[in-house]
Amino acid sequence: MLLTTIQQREAARKAYWMLDCYLGRNTQDNVVFTGDGVDDLDRAISFLTSQTLQPGYRLLIDLGSQYSDYRPFDVEDLQAIRAWYVSFYGEVNRPVVWEPSRASAIET
Repeated sequence: MLLTTIQQREAARKAYWMLDCYLGRNTQDNVVFTGDGVDDLDRAISFLTSQTLQPGYRLLIDLGSQYSDYRPFDVEDLQAIRAWYVSFYGEVNRPVVWEPSRASAIET
């Protein structure tokens, strides 16, 4: 694991992520995963575990909120993020955190 427990938990709590995966010697060839649910995490985990990673590979996850903050990660980190995500939202693909909010203005 390359991420701290706090980073894993916060990535799951945000309920969306972007994974930038450079899998080979050519750093211009990358695979990007984005998502907001269990199916998306399962797809990324399955893909990454099926790959033969070449020397020079890099796996980066964006942990930023307002600005990007890319950090190295591994498949064990994704599995931990999935576990945190399920503990927060259950086995859903679009958590209620994304439901539109209702706002109203009060005249003063």
